[in-house]
Amino acid sequence: NIYVQIARGFGATLNFNGAIILLPMMRNFITKFRKTQLYNFIPLDDAVTFHRFVGHLMFFSGLFHTIAHFFNYTTLPNSFISYLFYTQAGLTGVLITIVFTAMWITALPSIRKGGYFKLFYIAHMGYILWLIILLLHGPRFWKWLLIPGVLFIYERFKRSRSLVHETTVYDVSLLPSSVLGLFMNKPNTFKYQAGDYLYIKCPSISNFEWHPFTISSAPE
Repeated sequence: NIYVQIARGFGATLNFNGAIILLPMMRNFITKFRKTQLYNFIPLDDAVTFHRFVGHLMFFSGLFHTIAHFFNYTTLPNSFISYLFYTQAGLTGVLITIVFTAMWITALPSIRKGGYFKLFYIAHMGYILWLIILLLHGPRFWKWLLIPGVLFIYERFKRSRSLVHETTVYDVSLLPSSVLGLFMNKPNTFKYQAGDYLYIKCPSISNFEWHPFTISSAPE
């Protein structure tokens, strides 16, 4: 019926967007591409903005996907509750909706930048659970996730092996255009190339927040 057609249409949209939403978060790949000619054609610096845009598309696609199924359940012989909680598609759909709604709400600027970054961070770690449940919910999702998923796992592996150094900030200054300048000692084993950048965490403030900084220093 028309409700199933609408639900499957939004479901196909979720399959596609659920795979490509991982791509903008692959920082190592983006850094490598930024040093190639692709940088002239693809707005790589807007990767996070694209990630948020796809996230909004997925949330509302999932919402309309769910509503269409609700209407479909009313046309079936058994009770609404039986289809919602006693079928694999229904139960996994409920769990996906709960997890993704928490991720979407806590990612809103009023939460993420309103002093609740830790809440956003913890909720966003639910993406692992979300992916697992979506693989159980959508029988074709694995085909969409296969290539981006392998690349993302490789990205996380590379990131886990990245060098992490403890250093001391010996001076801080507010530069023109509201740029924060941090002057710190460079560890002897810290190597970098032109175009690289680093993430800084101040454990005394937060164990979750990493902030990107441009490297401005001579190689020596």
